[in-house]
Amino acid sequence: MPAPTELRRAHERGESARAEYAVAMRTCHALLADYAELMRGTDIGAITIRDGQVLMVTRIDGVVIECDPADMGIPPIVALNFHHYERRDAEVLLSLVRDGMTFFDIGANLGWYGLHVAKRFARALVVAFEPVPATFEFLARNIGHNSLANMQAYQWGLFDKPGELVFYVNPGMKGAASAARPTSAADERQTCVVRTLDAVSAELALDPDVIKMDVEGAELMVLRGGRATIERSQPIIFAEMLRKHAATFGYHPNDIIRYLEELGYRCLTARAGRLENFSTMTDETVETNFVFLHQVRHSERIRQIAP
Repeated sequence: MPAPTELRRAHERGESARAEYAVAMRTCHALLADYAELMRGTDIGAITIRDGQVLMVTRIDGVVIECDPADMGIPPIVALNFHHYERRDAEVLLSLVRDGMTFFDIGANLGWYGLHVAKRFARALVVAFEPVPATFEFLARNIGHNSLANMQAYQWGLFDKPGELVFYVNPGMKGAASAARPTSAADERQTCVVRTLDAVSAELALDPDVIKMDVEGAELMVLRGGRATIERSQPIIFAEMLRKHAATFGYHPNDIIRYLEELGYRCLTARAGRLENFSTMTDETVETNFVFLHQVRHSERIRQIAP
């Protein structure tokens, strides 16, 4: 079935009669009702279509997110397809944030996590980092769509040393952009600026209370480039850790656990709606997002949630 815009152009060229065109468009418009039904029970509460934009509104805090419907990996599309996007992990992360905190969203993508934090906690400061230009443009617009004066974004990646890195970006899944290797034959090479967490923390004169990281395997590099900041501010760290992604950078997720243990952290993961201690990742591990709490700074929270 041709797209609605193609059908209209064909009709305007005189290639279809008015009645034939109207019938074909009726089939297209029926999808609007299908989407109204598709949204039921998902994290997406509304879809707004306007000139050149598709905006999805989450049921969680009513965050507005402009998205590229052709990108199958972005959180709003995942939520629409599979009902939720990392709901359990999002609830855990949001439960750890307090109003007035400084939240670093590293590998922000469209801003799913950072936008929800900024919307829910009006006195929090959210600082988002996203190196891929096209993705950053969506992130910046999403901050504007939500009128968030307490959120700022920078077009930088974070790594263990400053400079420029080639990222491999799949147009159909930009959030999987990797600085280690192509993820598909469709990947495009894009050179992006990277900096260290220590450098940006000093330049912005900000110490994070919470760090969220999702950088497709470069998490250990981010931590190495932010050692002084982590030792000084002892933030809560929420990190994605996948064996396959870490392997492309030549390490194992257990190296992150050991690295942060040396800095006084305990690793936890969400199971059955609560945080539990986690010490070692094996081939049987199914969890992908982990929380690190500092044994001293967060000792009371550790006692409350994971004795």
